[in-house]
Amino acid sequence: MFRVLAQIACKDESAGAECVLACGEQRIEFKVAGTGGWQQYRQVELGTLELGSDRCALELRARTKPGEAVLNLRSIVLAPR
Repeated sequence: MFRVLAQIACKDESAGAECVLACGEQRIEFKVAGTGGWQQYRQVELGTLELGSDRCALELRARTKPGEAVLNLRSIVLAPR
């Protein structure tokens, strides 16, 4: 099991986008919170993934875009639980 931590930035006026982070058949759905600006990054915990020995690609997709953009992504970290 791994905690999924992301460094994101989002202007408050553009917050609320619905996103999905996928790894194989696993999905984490989340809403983007405002961080105060496009260059003001915060670490947020998106959820957990259970990873085995098989390889999988992480895929981040936006389902909605209520503002001028969805988010700025600096990093995604998988931290053992």
